[in-house]
Amino acid sequence: MAVESSVEFIYANTSHTLTLKISASIGYIVSAPVFLPIIKLSESVSDKVMKSFYCLSGTNAILSIISIFNGCIFTYKPNGEFKLGAMSPFPYCIFIIYLSTIVIASLKKYRVGIKDEGLFLITLSGCILAGVIMNAIFDFKLITPRMATLSCVFYYMFFVSQTYIRDALTGALNRHSFYRDTPKLIAKPMFIISMDLNGLKKINDTLGHSEGDKAIKAVADSAFSILPSNYKFYRMGGDEFAILCPKAKEINIINVISKLKCDLNSKNYSIAVGYAEFNPKQSFDSVFVTADENMYNNKVAMKISREIPNDKLKAI
Repeated sequence: MAVESSVEFIYANTSHTLTLKISASIGYIVSAPVFLPIIKLSESVSDKVMKSFYCLSGTNAILSIISIFNGCIFTYKPNGEFKLGAMSPFPYCIFIIYLSTIVIASLKKYRVGIKDEGLFLITLSGCILAGVIMNAIFDFKLITPRMATLSCVFYYMFFVSQTYIRDALTGALNRHSFYRDTPKLIAKPMFIISMDLNGLKKINDTLGHSEGDKAIKAVADSAFSILPSNYKFYRMGGDEFAILCPKAKEINIINVISKLKCDLNSKNYSIAVGYAEFNPKQSFDSVFVTADENMYNNKVAMKISREIPNDKLKAI
């Protein structure tokens, strides 16, 4: 893009039309694919849809090359004046499709509780859209691909930073985040929830680890859809989860636990849950141990009452 910008600046409004056409063709070819890494990293579409996006970019590249000779998308007059062709809307349609996909991904992530990434994506989308508007109104050539490229770079940096604080399988905050966040939260009262998936070992041993991963992810999906936005949800390791609940009352905790259990029961999974109330005068570690003990007591009680409604395991 830097080379292309330099070429356009040097040869603008000159008779070197072939050089300008080649430069413009490269710009149109590059402008679409810069969105694809953002879409790929966001994991918002299936592999089949992603392949169709690659095909769109490929088609755009072919038309951009052909346009050098027949001006179907763009052309340059003998005096170096730029002019759009009959098929010039095609690259913009691709742009709209890609940008819409990113916006939908941001809303989806925000809705399931991954708010930071959702807000970051919508911000990048706004920056790219602003580039398009400036390009259309003020004729700031090449600003759109530049904004898209910068957005891709920033999103990749954000994505890499998230790998240090989030669990790769579930998207939940990881154990490192738990110990990073607790010193900030223990200044005020809160509830601590300890949660464990029932029967994971049996699922892994009989149905395979892919089904075990599916079960763990189901717990996270339910948590993201049910927990209030101010609750912090962590995967502590394996099938163990923790939730820190600031500004909560016991009735809120009971309702949340009930909803989580019901939602997972509807998916044919089961969880054991325990909770404990913390205040700043107490030791956080001791309260967390209490919540963990209450969870194991709940697990034992469920085993005794045979309250593990997992149809998959019953079928074995």
